[in-house]
Amino acid sequence: QKKYPRDDPRNRDIHCTVITSELVERIKKLGILPTIFGPYVYYHGDKLIPAFGEERLERMFAARSFLDADMMIAAHSDHPCAPYPPLMAIHGLVNRKTKAGRPIGSSQKVSVMEALKLYTVNSAYQQLDEDKLGSLEEGKLADMVVLGEDILTVPTETIKDISIDMTIIDGQVVFSREPGQDS
Repeated sequence: QKKYPRDDPRNRDIHCTVITSELVERIKKLGILPTIFGPYVYYHGDKLIPAFGEERLERMFAARSFLDADMMIAAHSDHPCAPYPPLMAIHGLVNRKTKAGRPIGSSQKVSVMEALKLYTVNSAYQQLDEDKLGSLEEGKLADMVVLGEDILTVPTETIKDISIDMTIIDGQVVFSREPGQDS
């Protein structure tokens, strides 16, 4: 930044895999924006337990630690390392359980609303697109999905199973599920 200054660099640290409280403070002090891999615990957690151990896994993809430090954290899919469906990623961040159902890093769970913000408002901010993406407001692109159930009220264990009934990009319907059709 000193050599090549920019008005609003929004430097990101992609993954921020295993952190400590000291590292969170340092990242915040440097103004770096963390982005974490939302579905990783679900898809890869079972094989990571022997390699990382419980204590380190408690600090892996530590969304709660970053949010508690009032940081503008976002989340991403990292496809093809794991499938990309955003509802699966939100499920992973909210439940913090492996595919086999084993809890990993339960202290890092986030609420459903917080997880939604990581994939919408916060992601748009991190990529300098908050004026056109991330929320439904006049003047912004109307990019959204219509879900088959209310993600804020279903049991959190079922978030990954919610159907996508419609996808709208820039105000245009690009997908509409027919009754009985799988999402």
